[in-house]
Parts: sequence; C-alpha cells; structure tokens
Amino acid sequence: MSNRKPNENRRQFLKVGAAAAVALTARARAEDPAPKPAAEAPAMELPRRKLGKTGEMIPVLSLGTGGGPGTRLFEYAFKKGVKYFDVADCYGKGKSEENAAKWFETSGKRKEVFLVTKDHPREPEQFVKMAANRLKALKTDIIDLFFIHGLGDDEYPDTCVDWPADKAWGAVADKLKKDKKIKFFGFSTHCQPIEKRISLLNNAAKGGFVDAIMVATDPHLMHTNKDFNKAIDACHKAGIGLIAMKTTRGVAPSRRGTGGFPETVPGFEKTGWDRFGTIINAILSDERYSAICSAMDNIKIIDANSTSARNHKVFTPDQHKSLMMAYEKYAMSYCNGCNGDCQMAAGGQVEFGTIARYLAYAEQDGRIGEARRLFRELPAAARDFSKVDLEAAGKACVGRLDLAAICARADELLA
Repeated sequence: MSNRKPNENRRQFLKVGAAAAVALTARARAEDPAPKPAAEAPAMELPRRKLGKTGEMIPVLSLGTGGGPGTRLFEYAFKKGVKYFDVADCYGKGKSEENAAKWFETSGKRKEVFLVTKDHPREPEQFVKMAANRLKALKTDIIDLFFIHGLGDDEYPDTCVDWPADKAWGAVADKLKKDKKIKFFGFSTHCQPIEKRISLLNNAAKGGFVDAIMVATDPHLMHTNKDFNKAIDACHKAGIGLIAMKTTRGVAPSRRGTGGFPETVPGFEKTGWDRFGTIINAILSDERYSAICSAMDNIKIIDANSTSARNHKVFTPDQHKSLMMAYEKYAMSYCNGCNGDCQMAAGGQVEFGTIARYLAYAEQDGRIGEARRLFRELPAAARDFSKVDLEAAGKACVGRLDLAAICARADELLA
C-alpha cells in the first residue's frame, strides 16, 4: 500500500497525463503535412496591342526606368500588369539594366516581360558589339527590342537622319535577328528641331527594316503639326510599331508650383482621371500607337497610370476639344514640337528645347543629378542666356512657353 497522500497521487496523474498529451500532439503535428503557403495573387493584366508588322502583342503601358529603379519597383509594376520594361545602358548609370537583371533572376519571369534596351552607336558594326554588351548586362539570351538611343541628338553626326533608310543599318538589324540576339530593331527619338524628328520618321517609313520607333509626342503636337502627323501616318502604314514617350512633359507644375495643368483638367471632372490619366487616355485613343512609355519611379504613379491604361476609354470629340483648350489656356514648361523659331528670335545659339527637356528631368522626374550633368555638358553658347533676347524667344515659341522663366529655373537648379 502506498504511503503517498491522495492529493500527491492526483498531482502525479495530472503530470503524466499532461506529458502524454504533449507527446501525442507533437507526434500528430509531425505526421500532419506542412501547411501550404498562401497562394500569391496573380499579376494583373493590361490591354495589349499589336506592335506593327512584328505581330508581337505588347502591354499598352511601359515602365520607363530613367532613374534606375530598384528591384521592388520592377516587381510592383509587373504585378500591376506593366509587363513591358524600357531600360538603357545609361539609365541610372547602368542601374536600370543591373536591377532588371536581378529581378529576372529572382523572379524567373523574364519570358513574361517584353524587354527593350538601348545604346548609342556611331556606326552599324558597333551596334553588334553593343548588343552583346547589353545581353551580358541584362543576363538574358535575347533582347525583344533593341533601340538606337535618342537618334538625332547632338551626339550623332548630321547624317544620322538617313540611318533609318540606310541598307548598312538594315543589314546589321538582319544579322542580329538571324543570330537570335534581338527580336526587333528600331530607335527612339526626341530630337529638336521637330523637322529633324519628322525626317527620321519619314526615312524609317521608306527604309522598310525598322520594326519600331519610340517617339516624343503629345496630343497637342499631333493636333497642331500636320507634317508630324503625316510622318506618323507614314510609319503606321509601313507597319512600324509606334511607342509614344514624353507625353506628359510640361503637364505637371514646376517645383515652384507654377504652370502645368490643374490636377483635374477642366471638362474631365466626371472621368476620375487626373491630368496624367487624361493624357494617357488621349494617346491611347489614337490607334496608331501601340503603347506609351511612362517614367514611373514610385508605386503611386504606377497605380494611377496602370489604372488609367487598364480602364481606357476612347476620347469623345468634346473631350478632345476640352484638352486642346487646356493646352491653350495653361502655361506649359516643355514643348515637344520645338521648331527652332525661339532660337532664331533670341539671336543666339541657346538650345531652349533641350534645356526645357533637362529641366523636366529634374522637376518632373526627380533626376536632378542626371539633369545637371547633361546641362553642364552642353556647349557654353547653348546655355548662355545673358546675351539673347528671352522675351523675343518666348513670343516666337510654338508651344507658348515662358522661356525666360524656364531659363531662370534652369540657371538656378542645373547650372
């Protein structure tokens, strides 16, 4: 007979029972299958359009990466349906390609993205070597669309306007495609005066080997410049895929809050579009354009622009009229259609259009370091405002820009 008291027996029983319960629970947990991780929400989709004669269906909105975004922004854009990345050798001092490559490696989604990159050749054969460099930087086997970057800018020879119709460039494009280094060939252009850009477009339409062009444009330029419109028509009829860029330059107010459109453009109060959404819908209402490349350096802009593109509605005639009235009413800070009249009226060599573009990089995109570098690389005469007639330049400006104010801000922010 045990000498333990009844309470001691009861305590011992509880201890043994508790230990057994723990053991059984642990065994049950060990035998149960591991809980499945929560399924990742599928990426959204954007409408797609055919990229000219290539037949490639691409999202209507592209992630412009001039500031060299990090991998998280690539991921966020992808999830919002922006499965078209526009990078370049020089964007973010190489960070755009570097971080795109990192994201491709970690996500495994390279094949789900339409990838565009660019470089700055001076002759056809150089472009072959550059393609190899871009492939290495991006750690990919093929580039979907390879551009000559900013064709027509001062860094290129005057004869560059003929390149899009030059058989030597056509041969290089064919070689890169045959070697499966690239799928498609083309160029980007935002050069000024506008006549130079028009010549590039017309030559591309004649040449027959350019697959796609990314061109600086906006609704006002297409409305007011007949020659530009004819060149866009020629490219479209030739089967060249057209991508619009610089579409919202000057639409946002300056850092001082002056100029630009109001947050909601008059006449668009019921649409739910902000000023940028209004421009996106205006561009996408033109069936000649396959897509818009937009500099989107934060999730707020990606959210707004992808929503506008996803819910695109074709402009009505009244909406088009309202937008053109806004261009006439509000002071802009950038002119896509600069024809050089401002420079001639000023009586010097100041490159007003180029300076306005660099100022937009700083004020609208936040790329102040890059804008300062580019501004300071201009020839001294191209950025010396002290000996020119700024009032006369402003009166001659086809975009009705306040060039005196733009030059003052450039001198303060970029010089």
